[in-house]
Amino acid sequence: MEKLLTIAVPTYNMQEYLRRCLDSFIMRDSTQMEQLEVLVINDGSKDNSLEIAKEYEKKYPNTFRVIDKENGNWGSCVNCGIEEAMGVYFRVVDADDWVVSAGLELLLNYIALGKNDDIIITAKRNCDGDSNILMEPHNIEYGKSYNMDDIDFVATGNREVVTQMHAMNYRTEMLRQAGVRLQENIFYTDEELTFQVLIAAKTISFCKTEMYQYYIGREGQSVSCESLYRNRTHFIKIADRMLETYDKESDRLGENKRAVVCRVMRSPICTLLEQYILFSPHTKEDEEIAKRFYNASQKYEVLKTMVNKAKYRSKICNVPFVRIWALTGIHINKLLPYYRR
Repeated sequence: MEKLLTIAVPTYNMQEYLRRCLDSFIMRDSTQMEQLEVLVINDGSKDNSLEIAKEYEKKYPNTFRVIDKENGNWGSCVNCGIEEAMGVYFRVVDADDWVVSAGLELLLNYIALGKNDDIIITAKRNCDGDSNILMEPHNIEYGKSYNMDDIDFVATGNREVVTQMHAMNYRTEMLRQAGVRLQENIFYTDEELTFQVLIAAKTISFCKTEMYQYYIGREGQSVSCESLYRNRTHFIKIADRMLETYDKESDRLGENKRAVVCRVMRSPICTLLEQYILFSPHTKEDEEIAKRFYNASQKYEVLKTMVNKAKYRSKICNVPFVRIWALTGIHINKLLPYYRR
């Protein structure tokens, strides 16, 4: 039976969470289980993650497949998944996250209709323990195939959902034809994946289902403030590659598509600027890096506007920290004695 969807599960020392993730792919309908391929990509785990994954491969051999490889970080797992995928569509689910099984069933039904859009968007939920925030499409027609430049993603309120890896399902052949490949041995390449896909994609549609459950708050998670600061050199590699690609491709992008592509570019650049303005020891090297990326962002009008409006948020203020620093050279942490990292 043809595989409609391949889900890659990058896995590194996730024994505590992996069963919850893999259990969520088990559906009631045996036919749909046959239409699904789950690639559990063990990235050199040192715990029992590989053994757990093999249990599911043994029990559901027509759905689960384990790939055991040397450690290369998240990007290497996605690269491996794209190469190995048999599904018409491809997506990534991190091993500490999970899906709504009923939502997965609806997505498979949607793909089975013969959809051929480069991107299919499904709703995602942020689960942080204190609150659950649903991120879903707005002001669109579900099931309709849109040209990527036919939708004003900002005006319709869809800028966030179409720039989130967790909401995106990609046509596998599109990924291969576009040569989508992520940098390896660094973190935060999910933004690089989203960027490359948005550059390449021509069509998009929206499936009315909630699927991805994004778990926030795990100790040691790479989106913690400490990890962001410790791994700031990774953002340099990602931002440099994005700027180089955008410089080559921007002229062929329409206005609406350019807005969402720049939204993704904004993230690593503003993270680097924030690290310098708020966290870093403010060395000469840090200053030069911050100035380099700020100046690079000013070359492109949409990106320039986004970066200059970038805000530092806390309970007590909402400050356009990048713009203030660029104009005055003042580091915001000197103005915010009550700042809590």
